[in-house]
Amino acid sequence: MIDQNDNYTAREQRVIELALEHWHNITCLDFERQDDEPTGNRIVFTDVDGCASNVGRHPLGEPQYVSLAPECIRLGVIAHEVAHALGFWHEQSRPDRDDYVTVRWENIDKDSKGQFLKEQPVDVDTGSVPYDYGSIMHYRSKAFARYDDLFTLNTNIADYQKTIGQRDQLSFNDIRLMNVIYCSDVCPQKLPCQRGGYTDPRRCDRCRCPDGFIGQLCEHVMPGYGANCGGVVEVTPEWARISSPNYPGEFREGQECSWLLKAPKGQRVEFQFYGEFEMYCKVRHSLCMDYVEIRNSTDFANTGMRYCCFGTPKSPIVSATEDMLVLFRSFYRGGKGFQAQVRSIPPSGKMHSVLYIDILVSFTIMTYTKQK
Repeated sequence: MIDQNDNYTAREQRVIELALEHWHNITCLDFERQDDEPTGNRIVFTDVDGCASNVGRHPLGEPQYVSLAPECIRLGVIAHEVAHALGFWHEQSRPDRDDYVTVRWENIDKDSKGQFLKEQPVDVDTGSVPYDYGSIMHYRSKAFARYDDLFTLNTNIADYQKTIGQRDQLSFNDIRLMNVIYCSDVCPQKLPCQRGGYTDPRRCDRCRCPDGFIGQLCEHVMPGYGANCGGVVEVTPEWARISSPNYPGEFREGQECSWLLKAPKGQRVEFQFYGEFEMYCKVRHSLCMDYVEIRNSTDFANTGMRYCCFGTPKSPIVSATEDMLVLFRSFYRGGKGFQAQVRSIPPSGKMHSVLYIDILVSFTIMTYTKQK
């Protein structure tokens, strides 16, 4: 419900409703608006302290208040705070976070260091969903910094640095985790989903697929959107080229391409950017808005390394298996884009692999968290 004591406009109320509809459409969760006095277990939206929520259901059965000041009325921010109310911790608060990020304590504002405390394993249930650099619950690189140019979080693999901190959309693993917690028993039979997909609790006859894949079982690569691009590429020892639409001209806003690069059995895919490179980013936050994303781990459900801004990335990237997924996403602006060369190499080449550890969240422990 929306607290009637707060002065949300009709537009702001609609944005809140759209954020709840988004969670509804991709999970088994249902939300029902209540306009009576807030009593009992329910989520109440109000403006008391910026963008903030406790984590999980109130232990005494009282309402769960979610604060949304005017600057918080954005779909991604609201989805983030609703996730807190439903049991999600910040991603970098997980017990295993030190395997993925390094907290720069010396750069954090002295009154905000509590925002970076790590939760204890006894308070966070582990499960089957790995750490996600692309989670909507992850802090950005310079969150709560003493000065604007200081990093407070460094990713342990440098190429993930511009992946963390996005507030535009729920990641595939954000959605998967919510479905694991609340919806695991909805579908009586589990489908043999491919590429990290899982049985969709809203449609038990289909799989919910990671970005880049479609089909009942996630068996097909997503076709290009707004451009004739992407598809399956059988790579060989000879260099082949892929690029953003119209390169070396400019691509248009809204275009998307997905490539599944496949090396011969027992081989690996090597990917190397070259030529001019430009994708829109927020330099101040070290955050990609448009990007080329490379998923080279063993699970394509995991958000990959995102490349953006100016300057051509120099280091070659080698897949952990015979396959590599490359995603080109231009949500905000047109630009120069990218080009890259790809080939197959023996598995003795340099690897960029990631160890993923499973986790679930606890939704019974209360803590007050602010969105950042």
